[in-house]
Amino acid sequence: MPETSSAHTTHPTSASSAGRVPFSEAFKDVSKGVAKIKMGDYLTSGTHPIIDQGRQQVAGYSNNEDGLFNDVPAIVFGDHTRCVKYVKDPFFAGADGVKILKPCLSNNVRYWYYALKSLKLENLGYSRHFKLLKQFTFMLPDSNRQNYICGVLDSLENLSRLSQRCLVRLDDLVKSRFIEMFGDLSVNDKNWQMTKLSEICDVRDGTHASPKYCKTGYPLMTSKNFSQGFADFSSARLISQDDFEEIDRRSRVDTGDIVMPMIGTIGHPVIIRSNRKFAIKNVALFKMEKSQINAACLKALLESDYFSRAVKSGNRGATQKFISLGNIRALPVPIIPEHIQGAFAELVAHVDKLRFDVQQQIEKLETLKDSLMQEYFG
Repeated sequence: MPETSSAHTTHPTSASSAGRVPFSEAFKDVSKGVAKIKMGDYLTSGTHPIIDQGRQQVAGYSNNEDGLFNDVPAIVFGDHTRCVKYVKDPFFAGADGVKILKPCLSNNVRYWYYALKSLKLENLGYSRHFKLLKQFTFMLPDSNRQNYICGVLDSLENLSRLSQRCLVRLDDLVKSRFIEMFGDLSVNDKNWQMTKLSEICDVRDGTHASPKYCKTGYPLMTSKNFSQGFADFSSARLISQDDFEEIDRRSRVDTGDIVMPMIGTIGHPVIIRSNRKFAIKNVALFKMEKSQINAACLKALLESDYFSRAVKSGNRGATQKFISLGNIRALPVPIIPEHIQGAFAELVAHVDKLRFDVQQQIEKLETLKDSLMQEYFG
């Protein structure tokens, strides 16, 4: 694992005595007149990237040439999302909420990108945030100091990026090993005896009702609260104890169970590791206590291309992805001997340990970077 303690060693004297300049002097908004592409016209691949206000660096692609923004590098600010992006190659802008900024006081665009990243803007929801951005002032150190700051922060970002790649490689390892051990299930090239998923695992779903939300109570977790292997309780709305108990009788979630979104982003199962009580809606629940398939194997199955193809063929949503409980229960799955399941689960346990270490490293890098950004930019 890369070390992080050396990133904050000897460096030039702090520029805390330098004056601060207002946003209007530090940046120029060059968005006016820039051609913008609607989301419906995004391509999955193409000649030029489309940069919008979403979380992903690149939202899509276009093969057009007219309207391409060439004055790069530049900074893109998401008016609704508060996302800040550094863009070094010519690009097209997304249609909504994109502000393209150029620094006025130096040519070090990277430094001004970090200056904007350091800001703590109040979250106004889907309201516009550019008005808040314009209220800030900024440090103006000399060019040597700007270059030094960029060098330190770039090093931390590169380390974080390498760690993120490690996570991707670990996920690829599990997927590769799953195929090696269980074969291509779409053709059953290992000749497993097949059965319905419902025959080896108790599969349920959450409430079909719309309980009233409360200021205090139990979280009602929907599809949007489960992604990337984690349960996000921070954005969950709360329901009363009576509503929770009614849902709990039908679909109680216990530690070790698997939950998976059934609408929107499908195929991102989460193994529940805590004993926190919550209810679910638009979420499939796989009860693991008496299941004939262990959680590691089932999670890998639900993340596999085989399952993705089954979802696509059974997709009932005209404008939104959706998979029914019946389709999940009817999914043909192999009956795998316990010793093979155990060997796969052991591999996954080792990978999970490595993944945890890498994630901790990323958190340390981000904490150090945030600390340094506050020191550098005030």
